Amino acid sequence: MTNPELGYINLPDYFTRLLCSNMQNGEDNFSNLSLYIKSNPGFDGLVKRSFLDVDEKGRTDSIIKSLGWHGFRNRMSALFLEYHLNGQFPIKPNLELCHELVALEEKVKSQTVEGFSRAFMLGLYWKLHRYKDNNQFVESFNWMEILDLLKHSKAKVIKIDWLLLTLVHLQSFLGKEVVRDALKTSADYKDLFERLDEKQKRTYTMNCLSYGASINEPEFFYQSRI
Repeated sequence: MTNPELGYINLPDYFTRLLCSNMQNGEDNFSNLSLYIKSNPGFDGLVKRSFLDVDEKGRTDSIIKSLGWHGFRNRMSALFLEYHLNGQFPIKPNLELCHELVALEEKVKSQTVEGFSRAFMLGLYWKLHRYKDNNQFVESFNWMEILDLLKHSKAKVIKIDWLLLTLVHLQSFLGKEVVRDALKTSADYKDLFERLDEKQKRTYTMNCLSYGASINEPEFFYQSRI
């Protein structure tokens, strides 16, 4: 299989911070989200520019209440996808661009915690990578194989994106059968990691660094667990 080399994708931290947070629907969360958007002029300006079909006066509170968190999140993601694809933000985003991100999130729902958009965020990173450089590995990657492996994991984690990214590398380097058998027997992560050769370890580490930098989350590299 093609060597899985991933790179840095420029995602605004004001948005990835939301995708990493618990954003369950509710009046308090809606109010806090509105205040958060208004505190960032760039974020607020983008919402007012591209959400006028939701509220013609560009009122943030009204927009959020009308769309809910997931509707708002999907529209924002479509804006960034179109920007990376065409070099400019659209007046009205194309929500079809987000369908595969939502589908990935739905497929891992039972292995993660409700309210967090981390699988969606990994999907966004992955799709933006395709737009960036036509990476052969990213373009041809079969997520269904990883989702098939994930069902053998007993873990239910918040940071499902890091778990998926780890499975991507282990499956690519060791093969699906090896990883599946390891998950069935609750093999230790360190044991699987030690089966990689030095080049594979370096690729995995560099890719994790690229993803962590892209989503503005360095904590993964100094915390003891996912």
